[in-house]
Amino acid sequence: MKQLFIYAILLFTVLLACNESLFAQQLTEAQKRTLERRVRDKVDDFQFYMAQLGDKESTSITVKNNAYRLALKLFIGEGEDYSIVQRNSLGEEYEELKPAVRMQTSSKYRSTKSRTKMKVYLNNLRNNRTYSQIEITAADAVRVDNIYREGDLYVCMAYFCQKYIGYRDSRPVYSDITTKRVKVYIQAIEIPKSDGTTETIWNALLGDIYVLETRPI
Repeated sequence: MKQLFIYAILLFTVLLACNESLFAQQLTEAQKRTLERRVRDKVDDFQFYMAQLGDKESTSITVKNNAYRLALKLFIGEGEDYSIVQRNSLGEEYEELKPAVRMQTSSKYRSTKSRTKMKVYLNNLRNNRTYSQIEITAADAVRVDNIYREGDLYVCMAYFCQKYIGYRDSRPVYSDITTKRVKVYIQAIEIPKSDGTTETIWNALLGDIYVLETRPI
């Protein structure tokens, strides 16, 4: 009886591993390229909204408020706590509660880094009182690493560089280039079609952002 139980556990483990392997193989190279473009677009959108939030000279408060709202929609949980579906060692699904997405910040003048909720970071950028103008631009193309499965989602890391310049009285008083890494969650959404079949639509949501390097311009 004991041997039968052990055999059943081993068989279940093998079947689960095979199922996980088959799931991971569902992504074709064409799908991976599509997902990578989707991820790059989301990171580019985020950098665009940050540029609007920091622009005091030519961006109205209405546009800033819209940029704040749209920027949060790029993130999983939209700035609030969120949950993702995970699997335990027996293959059973459970929901894991995650804290709200955070932004890590840095300065070329200090070695330490700090983390703040994305909602707070974006709101501070929108209402900044440190500089008369903030200029944020992309300093390099977005790079995406391998896409893998985590729970009921696909996940990858995206890397991007930003140039940040703070002005006072039209003069630059602070500037740096920061390399950042963001975790990206990818959802497969099945959309019904008129012929009774379904079409897979991919949605990418940004997660926590970390600073890898900050250097002077």
